[in-house]
Amino acid sequence: MVGRGWFRGAVVTSLVAAASFVIHAQVTPQSQSAEIQLQLGNEFLAEGRYQDSLDAYRRALALASPDQLKAARSGVIAAALRVAEFDLARQEAEKLVASSPLSPDAIALHADALWTSGLFHEAETRYQDALRLQPELARGHHGMARAYAAQSKLEQAMEEAQTALRLAPRDLEIHHTVGAIYERMHKYEEA
Repeated sequence: MVGRGWFRGAVVTSLVAAASFVIHAQVTPQSQSAEIQLQLGNEFLAEGRYQDSLDAYRRALALASPDQLKAARSGVIAAALRVAEFDLARQEAEKLVASSPLSPDAIALHADALWTSGLFHEAETRYQDALRLQPELARGHHGMARAYAAQSKLEQAMEEAQTALRLAPRDLEIHHTVGAIYERMHKYEEA
């Protein structure tokens, strides 16, 4: 476990050094710079460094080629939601879903942004839309779990949360939701 943390730190350090070189030297195409920023954003997000992640994704979005826009915008949304920049998340989610109206991932991110804006009914509808397009979408099931929990439909919420957890077992947010639902069910040991 210690070796893995050291390795991840070395990778991030290497990426930061490479990004600095590319940005300062300006000898590579913008798409390569955007790719480096996307990689940094992904690493920072995985490490829980959400503000650093948001900064990297914003740089990637500014430098992105058309085929990198979706990944950069998705990263901005995910990181913005983590640092409570809900207006930014919603604005970018609306752009993302406008450019990819049939993408289940885009629709689920849009639903997440709607949810954090307090538009719960609209978010639930969008989660359902995403699940119609891709029934095995972890974010969609997680969203439905939150929607059912908000309506005190705890059995349905737990079913959706367990499905999301099966599909994305490493997603800590889903684990948190499962624990919160167990707690509301008064199953404290399971929580």
